[in-house]
Amino acid sequence: MDAYSTIDLIKFLVKAKTNTYASGQKAIKNLDGSKTFKFQEGNFMYIDNYFDFNPFLIGHETVYDDEAGIWVMNYSGNIHYPENKIDKLFENKINKFLREALQKVEEKNPFRGPTFFEKGNLVYKNEIEGDITSFKGKEHIILGYELKIIHSLEYQGCLNPIIIQRFWK
Repeated sequence: MDAYSTIDLIKFLVKAKTNTYASGQKAIKNLDGSKTFKFQEGNFMYIDNYFDFNPFLIGHETVYDDEAGIWVMNYSGNIHYPENKIDKLFENKINKFLREALQKVEEKNPFRGPTFFEKGNLVYKNEIEGDITSFKGKEHIILGYELKIIHSLEYQGCLNPIIIQRFWK
């Protein structure tokens, strides 16, 4: 295992996240019903594996270095449909907007999207606590003119402390 810094990991995470779900790329469908995105560059590999139980979503992101897990994030969330009726057009609109927000992931918080993004009548908010070593957060998409939350997701994660102590600079 080579020596890396958290800055290397952060730069990789931003690149991986903007080149997988946020890019509009299609996920790999797995036999268990889950879907997976993969991105690799150098010795880092990013894997985002999730289950989409519309309207609920649960997933797990991992970054590996030479096959050792060095960073992980778990997330779960859902779409809040009007009148609790699944609506594919509504879902597509939310997912398109969410991808736009996630394309704006920042190195200072490389977990989901920025702290704030607005386009048209939709607002993305992301509340973050912690840093790359240990963090948690909540994101919401709000229908602006109604001030109604139409998507929410919570996430948490950390660096693998054993790997970090032994191999990172």
